[in-house]
Amino acid sequence: MLKIAIYCRLSVEDRDKDKDESESIQNQKSLLLNYCIERKWDVYKIYSDEDYSGTDNERPEFNLMLEDAKQKKFDIILCKTQSRFSRDMEVIEKYIHNKFLEWNIRFVSIVDNADTDVKGNKKARQINGLINEWFLEDLSENIKTVLGNKRREGQYIGSYEPYGYEKSKENKNKLVIDKKASEIVRRIFDMYISGMGSTSIANKLNEENILNPSAYKKEKGVPYSPPKMSTTHDKWSDTTIRTILANEIYIGNMVQGKLKRISYKNQKLVRVPKDQWTIVEDTHEHIINREVFQKVQDRLGKYSKPCKDGVINPLAYRMKCMYCGGYFHKHKSKNIDYIRCRTNIADHSRCVGQSMNLNKLIQTVLNEINSYVLKYKDDTLIDNDLEFINEREASFAKLEKEKKDLEAKLSEKAAIIKNLYVDKLKGLITEEQFIEFNTVFSEEKNKLNEQLKLILLKIENFDKANTEIKFKVELLKKFGNIDVLTKEIADEFIDYVEIGSGEKKKEKIIKICWQF
Repeated sequence: MLKIAIYCRLSVEDRDKDKDESESIQNQKSLLLNYCIERKWDVYKIYSDEDYSGTDNERPEFNLMLEDAKQKKFDIILCKTQSRFSRDMEVIEKYIHNKFLEWNIRFVSIVDNADTDVKGNKKARQINGLINEWFLEDLSENIKTVLGNKRREGQYIGSYEPYGYEKSKENKNKLVIDKKASEIVRRIFDMYISGMGSTSIANKLNEENILNPSAYKKEKGVPYSPPKMSTTHDKWSDTTIRTILANEIYIGNMVQGKLKRISYKNQKLVRVPKDQWTIVEDTHEHIINREVFQKVQDRLGKYSKPCKDGVINPLAYRMKCMYCGGYFHKHKSKNIDYIRCRTNIADHSRCVGQSMNLNKLIQTVLNEINSYVLKYKDDTLIDNDLEFINEREASFAKLEKEKKDLEAKLSEKAAIIKNLYVDKLKGLITEEQFIEFNTVFSEEKNKLNEQLKLILLKIENFDKANTEIKFKVELLKKFGNIDVLTKEIADEFIDYVEIGSGEKKKEKIIKICWQF
């Protein structure tokens, strides 16, 4: 008797359909089980994924089923439709048209009559896959447009509300204050204003057993799991504190679009540059007033507290250990300021440890900056850089034209491919002709996409290089000989300074990583 693996999938979009049970997991199971009973097939196992899209290849039950298929634990994979298995054309080709044949696994979907045992059925499956691919691409663009409009209107579209707020029961796109959590937010700002550092605040909250944001969500029953790129755990950390202190959401501004997915086929999240975030002012009740918030931002911008003489360490949070990458901590010994690797302070076994006279480091860095400025001006490198920028502008304009031409050709190919399907439905071309034409135009479209990716990368690199050169020119024209290294000057010139030990015991290696 044939052994059957039943696969069901329910996406978030399906779940949100009002009063529509046609795609529910229970309905899929019932339909597929009855189908097996009618044919006297033996059900080996039901694999079921909920809240996963048809392009998500990280589905746990889906991947377990594929592993079981590879081990030949069943003979047939049965789905309601091919799209329940996957909407990704690459996955369809990889498994249904290749791996399943290799593993001697038959694929059957009921509604759209996909069956790998039926001769000539492959073309129909490929057309289904192509339609699903178009559907996802169009759906993705429509969703992006809708969500973008909502962001610009100041509506909250996040899955989970920010700590200190909750979604209004009357309007899920409106934030209202969470009384309990908002008190903790106010305490954090008050403690920071009073002089406590972010680490001290985190330790204080942990000592009082106050739940951090992720633990608080769990206590409220929110099915929350932090993003993969998040370092959030069940304890407060200085990173969590600083994130809260820098968030404009607490002064009533809606801040969204900090992360984005690579594409509708790749769910990986990447960070978005701050200048591309969507910020709308006064969309909800504030927890922190603007005066307090600005004071906190001013202090955050300084990175560290002034010394007793009122002078701020110009290299604060820019001094790194060459061996472990940890930051240096300042301490005094015999009335002299020294710096020492924080990792070594916490655990001697994790780093060999570095220590150095802070004033000597500052003087060394100051000398390097002055040497850099002097050499740049004496060698007339400024004129060379400006000439270089002018030459690149012409190349940049050429790349922009190539980009527009490629985008126009891509739009043309996409329209042709969609019209092919319409012609197929109208009977103007046969299935064989459709597959043949579609293959040709799809290959051309893929080649154009690769060319466009290369052009976009070149444009990005051009833009970045020009910006860096212009920044350097303006910066170095502004300065002559610098007598005192201030924090403002260090911020403009230096990304960070690495410190290590030389061959001799007291010899130090200092490596400056410039901002340009």
